[in-house]
Amino acid sequence: GAVNITRGDLERLQPGKYLNDTLIEFGLKLWLNDLRDCDPELADQIHLFSSFFYKKLAIKDKRAGYESVRKWTSRVDVFSKRYLVVPINEHLHWYLAIIYQPEYTTNQSQNGGRRTNSDGRNHQAGRAGNHTYIFVFDSLNGKHPGAMKNLVQYLRFEATDKKGIDNPSSPEAMAAHVPTQDNYCDCGLYLLHFAKVFMEDPVKSFNTILVGSLS
Repeated sequence: GAVNITRGDLERLQPGKYLNDTLIEFGLKLWLNDLRDCDPELADQIHLFSSFFYKKLAIKDKRAGYESVRKWTSRVDVFSKRYLVVPINEHLHWYLAIIYQPEYTTNQSQNGGRRTNSDGRNHQAGRAGNHTYIFVFDSLNGKHPGAMKNLVQYLRFEATDKKGIDNPSSPEAMAAHVPTQDNYCDCGLYLLHFAKVFMEDPVKSFNTILVGSLS
């Protein structure tokens, strides 16, 4: 689990610089290690995906994308976790996805699952229930329906591959309303901040996202 930091990486910590994959991964692991010291029970419920995970997954051939990361979870049951944290970089911009209650994807779907809701609102009115949710946090206010669909498909592939579920349920996916950056270099810092704030009180954060904003 070690992350090697070079002098070049350290230079990216200067004001106005852009955090790279290595620093994002280091920042998330450092935060999780600190959380484990003060709240080990919560930390054990979290799985961090590598900063390289989404790049491998998000290719045109969805099955091939899944196959390229299928073995990355050979030693962890993501459905036994309550929160999956996915850092995403697209077009030189960092944003965050948090998958909430992934275990409910393993429910058999009767109608192809729930719909992706990219407008940031949800008709469930604040109750998690027996459903999986995917939240996207973007400090430039992007909605990212494509990323939502990729993560929905990943969970369904994973449920079929690891749990033998023929027709897994589809998560509800939505964009959270969050503070926005006032420049074009701090997106990585916002990503780390969003992960930390959400996990300070996950249930409160969940309900806040459904009805308003996360600050």
